[in-house]
Amino acid sequence: DANVSTFDIIFHNDQLILRGSIEIDSLGLIGLLIAGIDTNGILLWKSILLDTAFSFDWYRFTSSRFLIADDRLVIPVRNDQPGEIAVYFTDLVGHELFHRNYSSEGLFLYPFDINQIGDEYFVTGHISFSGGDRGIFVLKIKSNGEMVWIKYYGQVNLYESSIDADVNPDNTLTLYAERHNRDFALSEAM
Repeated sequence: DANVSTFDIIFHNDQLILRGSIEIDSLGLIGLLIAGIDTNGILLWKSILLDTAFSFDWYRFTSSRFLIADDRLVIPVRNDQPGEIAVYFTDLVGHELFHRNYSSEGLFLYPFDINQIGDEYFVTGHISFSGGDRGIFVLKIKSNGEMVWIKYYGQVNLYESSIDADVNPDNTLTLYAERHNRDFALSEAM
C-alpha cells in the first residue's frame, strides 16, 4: 500500500541493489527505499528510512544515483527545505550508519550523481536559484561525511542542469550539463 519510485540500480555481490523513494499514503509518510533482489527478481531484503518528522518532503523526488564504497551505500538526497542537502551512509542491506546535512546557503539543490576519487566523494547536481535560473553544484565530502567544500557553477540568465559526471583517469571530474537561455526555456520549444 505505497507508491514506489526507483531511481538507481547497482549490481553488487550477485544481487541488484535498488534505491528509490516511497510514499505510504495511509500513514502520510515519505521515505528513502533501499532494496536488494536476486537475479531472479526475488526480494532478499529491504530498508525504508522514513521521514518521521512528518515534513512530507524530506526525500520527495530525490532522483539521484548512489554508490557502493567501503562496504556501505552512500546516498545523496534532496531536502525540500532550502538551505541543505543530505548524504546517507548505510550498510550493504540499507541500515543507516549515519547521515550528514550540508548547508547550501538557502539554495535548492537537486543531487544527480555521486562519484568517488580516492577516499573522497563528489556529489553533483543542479541548483534552482530564485527567478528561475539554474546552475550546477559540486559538493566534496570525506569518507566520514565531513564536508570539504561546495562550489557553484553557472552564468546569470542561463538555465543549466547537471546531466552526468565522470571520473577521469587523472582523478579529475568532468561535469556534463545542458545549457539554454531564458528565451528558449520560456518558449514552447522547451
